[in-house]
Amino acid sequence: MNERGQAGYAFVSDVVFTPTATVPAVRSLFVTNLTTPTTYHYAMTRGASDAATWLAAANDQGRQSRVYKGPVQYSVGSGVGDFRELFVGRADKVATFSYAAVGIGTSLADQTEASFLALLNGQGGQGRPFRGVLQLGSLPHALFVGDSSRPGPFSYRLLPAQSTRADFTAQLEAQAAAGFRFLGSLAVGGQGRALFQQETGDPLPVTVVVADSVLVRGEVAAVEALNVRASNGDFYLGDFVLTGTTAGADAAQVSVFSGGSQPAHPLSGPAWP
Repeated sequence: MNERGQAGYAFVSDVVFTPTATVPAVRSLFVTNLTTPTTYHYAMTRGASDAATWLAAANDQGRQSRVYKGPVQYSVGSGVGDFRELFVGRADKVATFSYAAVGIGTSLADQTEASFLALLNGQGGQGRPFRGVLQLGSLPHALFVGDSSRPGPFSYRLLPAQSTRADFTAQLEAQAAAGFRFLGSLAVGGQGRALFQQETGDPLPVTVVVADSVLVRGEVAAVEALNVRASNGDFYLGDFVLTGTTAGADAAQVSVFSGGSQPAHPLSGPAWP
């Protein structure tokens, strides 16, 4: 990672290409910013068995201008995979990061929509946007990160998840027009919801594109499709399966890019560092 980072490429996530009738190909996806090139540096820490220990390690990385990317697992010889926490810093960004973790019961199913939205908006109002749900110790926690270069505040909307591509596209475009970025899908209180975030003070427009899935193509064709979208300024957010259409044709590729801001998908991987 650091070799590619020094060459100006940021790790997005691992992706699985699943073209028809072929063996799935697992690859690590990297992206470079051609408009404002920079370099990236990565560090890994061991996981922690409790929230306090994890937060101490994360805040230590944050003081060194490295933001939490997510958990990674890799094989050690032929044995059981090893887990690490991945942090990334950008050479062109001098910022510090601080973290808060709030217990949410045994799962998001324990939360009502109103209580979870109040939690998001409470933390977001203090300049700490939602980063995702992380298992710390025996219980899940909602993770929030403060960025000294992005004071916010941040506000959130939870809307019913859509099951068709037309409705999904209409929902994302309407929210983008109102300044709300799609972060991903999750189940709150047992109900499927789409999560959107607005960053007050961001002078750049929120844009969204819903296109045919790139992951069901061959690797070469998929990378070509990603680069076509990248040439238009669209950052690859991820693939989402919509239940209301035929399997295999219902995965929607969502590409989000908004100039100098930081598109992030805290729920399942891809994020701009």
